[in-house]
Amino acid sequence: MQEQLLAAQEEERIEAEREAEEQKKRQEKEIAEKKWKIEEAKQAKAAKKQLEEAAKKRQEELAEARRGKAREVVPSKRLIEDISDPSDPPYHEESMDNDSERDEEPKAPKKKKRRVNHAQPIASTLVKSNPIVGDASQPTDFYERVVGAMEGIQESLFGIAYELRQFRLQVGSWEDALLVEHSRRARRGEALEALEIERELEELREEEEEYEREVRRQEEEEEEDEEEENTRRLVLDLNNLTLL
Repeated sequence: MQEQLLAAQEEERIEAEREAEEQKKRQEKEIAEKKWKIEEAKQAKAAKKQLEEAAKKRQEELAEARRGKAREVVPSKRLIEDISDPSDPPYHEESMDNDSERDEEPKAPKKKKRRVNHAQPIASTLVKSNPIVGDASQPTDFYERVVGAMEGIQESLFGIAYELRQFRLQVGSWEDALLVEHSRRARRGEALEALEIERELEELREEEEEYEREVRRQEEEEEEDEEEENTRRLVLDLNNLTLL
């Protein structure tokens, strides 16, 4: 009877050890799978970050190229002023000043040539087609009106160039704002992914701690069972000795 009891207890102990070993293997497998998933998520995150950085770099290159084209298209006001400065005296005034300087030098008298106004037929045509030039019979009034019209056109061109430059600068600021917003959203997504990974790691650590506590509990139970078994065997041995 005692031998049967001991055999049954031994079978129970072996069965408990086998179940504990199987449970340990299952938990180790689950932990390994979770670690693999976390590692895979980290690799996917790194690949995504590389793609986002490449896309951001490409967008910055395109934006810089567009700004460079805008600078090439917009004319320089200083360049236009260098080409035609409205503050310069008219050609006929400069020629008159030069004539006065030349007159100061003593020279032999020359015969005055009759000056022919070749611009009068053209001026008459301009008067017919465009009334802004005024009366062609008065050359001074005609040239003044032409110069005034050219200055007005030049100022209009300056205004258009300035407005175009301001618009391109505004477009550039919009592009910069879009890039900043895209970067902010990307950083926000990365932060959320990092929080998710940190949460998974925390759960994994909790499961490992739970597994360690379970292993310690099983070891304590096995030690208690072993002590009980030793006590029972000792009692049986004493009983056998008493019977003998």
